[in-house]
Amino acid sequence: MPRVAEGAASEAGDASVGWREVAWVLSGYGALAALHLWPLLGRAATHSMRYPDTWVNLWSLNFVARQAAVDLANLFDANAYWPQSGALAYAESLLPQSAQAAPLLWLGAGPVLAHNLVLLLTFPLCGLGAYLLARQLGVTAAAAALAGYVYAFNPFRWQHLVQIHHVSTQWLPFALLFFLMAVRSGRLRHLLLLGATSLLQALSSGYYAVMLAPAFAVALAFSWREAVARRTLWRVLAALGLAAVATFAAYEPQREVQERHGFTRQREHLLGWSARWPSFLEPGDMQAAPHLRWLHERVADAEPLFLGSLPLMAAAGSLVLVRKREVRWALVLAATGVALALGPEIRLGPLVMPGPVEFFRSLPGVSGLRTPVRMVILAQLGIGLAAGLALSSLPGTERLRRGVAAAVLAFTAWEMHPGELASRIERVPAPPASAHFLASAPRGPVLELPWLTYEDSALYLYWSTVHWQPMVNGYGAFEPPQNRAWGGLGSLIPREHACRRLGEVGVRWVVIHEERIRPGQARRLREEPMCPTARTAFTWSGGRVLELLRPGS
Repeated sequence: MPRVAEGAASEAGDASVGWREVAWVLSGYGALAALHLWPLLGRAATHSMRYPDTWVNLWSLNFVARQAAVDLANLFDANAYWPQSGALAYAESLLPQSAQAAPLLWLGAGPVLAHNLVLLLTFPLCGLGAYLLARQLGVTAAAAALAGYVYAFNPFRWQHLVQIHHVSTQWLPFALLFFLMAVRSGRLRHLLLLGATSLLQALSSGYYAVMLAPAFAVALAFSWREAVARRTLWRVLAALGLAAVATFAAYEPQREVQERHGFTRQREHLLGWSARWPSFLEPGDMQAAPHLRWLHERVADAEPLFLGSLPLMAAAGSLVLVRKREVRWALVLAATGVALALGPEIRLGPLVMPGPVEFFRSLPGVSGLRTPVRMVILAQLGIGLAAGLALSSLPGTERLRRGVAAAVLAFTAWEMHPGELASRIERVPAPPASAHFLASAPRGPVLELPWLTYEDSALYLYWSTVHWQPMVNGYGAFEPPQNRAWGGLGSLIPREHACRRLGEVGVRWVVIHEERIRPGQARRLREEPMCPTARTAFTWSGGRVLELLRPGS
């Protein structure tokens, strides 16, 4: 059986890893994921964290899996924001995640279960990828286990469990691993794996597509001499170039939507969604360890980017303990992630400097991104690798180094455990009777009311997986303005001009959740006669479904 890191010798010795070790490592990280995330894993078929992004991602995974089976050529023509085309492109398309969820959905798994299994799988895969990358750099097995843990299990990931695209960072360490292997061997399989994992990471989130450019730039800066000496440079660049071309092609629907409506982000938006220096000391509000609860009360930052006390100390110690190119590479990677996460401005006391994100904003297709803090994953990976290199270089016997690494890992696992996670898990709201009525009703555009909050938008899309009717409602990073205006017009029902105008533009069904609407519309529905161009087609305990009649029908 081939070796995972074949031919990858380093100053620390043979870094090759066999499949048996891979199996053990993957199982170990899987067990840690089950331990940390049991409140979610134990109810994976019915529960999630209550947040609109989660519900929209349930819809997106289901839509892509369904559309790929029936109409792959029109993959982005989702049943949201009718009559807009390419509606899937208004948000993260989740193509790699949907490819993982599709077999589960096709075999009959429910939407919530498929979503949660794909989400939970990111944790052992993140750990394995960082572990193998650390081993490629010459880190011992015990210290590499810590590097994988730091990358896979940290407060940033706990905080963003509600967003599967945030935590789908498992392909980055694999991409860097195969980059190094391709530089050293130039073999076709390493080049293909480099291109494939790069593409998977780029398509997992638009932010991570942007992040890959500086990640590979750092890797190339530390490997170009070896690539030139081994005559593999152009092959590696060709593999990355093909992955970049495929990425641009896959994101063409997003670019077309942004150009259609002139969507862009102002600099102020990015500043609001950037990390701040205190963020790197913020452990978040899920950590139960007493010293981290104390730290959270003192720092109180919106973005928890803390990576553990001992890993940070070990990474700092790598500057003294390790005199190798590998640790410089890891620390520069971490510094790059910090600089990107800080957004368009980097503040050092009174000094304000433009960050690298300021440059990326000028690139085609990047102007729609608003959350630079997501690119902190480079820092998470770099710190983990630096900590692993430091523990591998401790003076003393191999047995002592292995014991120290195991103790640091055990303490970090206790420190990083999300003890407050159980209180955030809720049953996903079940589709109401109106969704089942629409499943057997004639096809026609649906407007659900009220349409006031992101929660409304997300729930309506998730519930549409029961019927797949075209929806006027939608949810995404951007919204076509006229669709929200039609929602406002619908709030005037039962007045005749509202029904008539919606019927004229083609809306057929209006679902009114009467327990959710504002008092003014509830009073009108009780006291005013229904407009003559609408009829009540279905009622249930939570509201009614109106059918709008087009003029002349």
